[in-house]
Amino acid sequence: MKLETLLIITGGGIIFTFLAYSFRKVFRLSFLRLIYGSYSLEFFQAYKKYYIRSPFQYCFRDEFITHLLFVLEKHHSVPAYKSPKEIYFEKTPYFIPYKEFLKQKGTPHCFNAFSFRNPDFIIKALGYQDIIAGSKATIVFYFMNDLFFMGEYIFKKPRTRIKESLLQHFLEDQQVDADNFYIENTRQRTVHFQDTGFTVDIRYITEENPSIARHLRDYLNQAKVKPLKVEA
Repeated sequence: MKLETLLIITGGGIIFTFLAYSFRKVFRLSFLRLIYGSYSLEFFQAYKKYYIRSPFQYCFRDEFITHLLFVLEKHHSVPAYKSPKEIYFEKTPYFIPYKEFLKQKGTPHCFNAFSFRNPDFIIKALGYQDIIAGSKATIVFYFMNDLFFMGEYIFKKPRTRIKESLLQHFLEDQQVDADNFYIENTRQRTVHFQDTGFTVDIRYITEENPSIARHLRDYLNQAKVKPLKVEA
């Protein structure tokens, strides 16, 4: 082999190695996006590892436990009301698979992902913005291990009477003075309404899936004792 040819091959190899090393993050992220999708834990974790920040806007910046605590562990001091009506969230079927939902709903406005160990589960939260009962809201859909189990409306500056709209639908205009209360039905479905004075949060949850309910209870019990390690 001629020296000139050898130098060209060697130089090309060096350039290729340099480029591969320089763009390794881009290559890996592109591969993960292709295999798992942009709104996946795998892509989300890798991006945060490389760039410290999330590739997407967060739906919320506090811990997942804060969105679960009051709706799952009902406080005796908070009034609860029974409703004969079906409790659903945005007419979205509970336990719809994650990929099917994302395909139907489209690109979200915001995204959060959490991975927990002991109990072992993954939470993904997809958020969209819309006008609900006359006020702008962030609408968050929660998935555990790729099954939808909880929805949440977050109103930061409601311009209309959100509570009255909720009561009209579920309790037929029953008088409720409290700004923190539950609405329940007979199918292990619960709505939690809370007006903090700064935001109005309405969460809809079902405990009809035994596996999801068990994971949530285990998570809640452990979080009371010590903070759980969050993987992402």
